[in-house]
Amino acid sequence: MGLDWDEGLFVVGNAVTGAWKSLMALGQEWRAFVRVAKLVGSQGEPPRFHDLRHTFATMAIGSGVDVKTVSAILGHSNAAMTLNVYADALADSKKVSMDLMGRIMSAGLS
Repeated sequence: MGLDWDEGLFVVGNAVTGAWKSLMALGQEWRAFVRVAKLVGSQGEPPRFHDLRHTFATMAIGSGVDVKTVSAILGHSNAAMTLNVYADALADSKKVSMDLMGRIMSAGLS
């Protein structure tokens, strides 16, 4: 967007003033939201803001978005890193694929 890179800038900003939110402010607002909404994560703990990133990646991969694309969106240096971090999203895909292969092989034997 023509802005010089600044380590203090973040993706989320104030829609009214256009100012960027600091990581600390964003974290505080997220924790307040979690508390008010009584959110509980998959491990029984309150979800962290960073957990949204994991949820996005898991849902994208589980929905069929290729890992290379998810990796690029997340800013990972390569798809291997994405696979190492979010491989749990592929468990259901493996089952679906193995069920499909089982049907194909069974049809070939009939």
